[in-house]
Amino acid sequence: MNASVQSVGYANPPGFHLVAAVRTPACYVIWVHMALALELEAGSTEPEIVAALERVGAALPSLSAPTVETFQLELGVDSNGREAAFITAVLEDAPSGQTYSWTSLKPIHDLIWKEFTDHAITRWPYVEFRLRSEVGADPDEDEEAGEAGT
Repeated sequence: MNASVQSVGYANPPGFHLVAAVRTPACYVIWVHMALALELEAGSTEPEIVAALERVGAALPSLSAPTVETFQLELGVDSNGREAAFITAVLEDAPSGQTYSWTSLKPIHDLIWKEFTDHAITRWPYVEFRLRSEVGADPDEDEEAGEAGT
């Protein structure tokens, strides 16, 4: 990593680790504090992520945002080879029948990111929003309907 840092002409600030150096006309460089870089090396477990989403769920009523009915979680590896948490926030259908704007969804997204950051959850959170009508019936309702039909 240091060889590539030297080749682009950047030196690590004390206590920081170079994550990416991108040569553009504006010449952006992304640095991460060394403590965070070390924490990012070990993957977070599913119970840690579930606990984080439960804390997010508990904090949601304080937001003026759409109602999240549930979170769906799938752990995997993203296209960069990094451990990831693929999170789908299933939202209550909008009463107007319209889709929700990003402005109304962003507080939920930001809360998830804050929870991952504050609790050093190392999997990259990919957050997707879906309406209840897009994901189908509640799995519990399907199970109950199956039992009633037998």
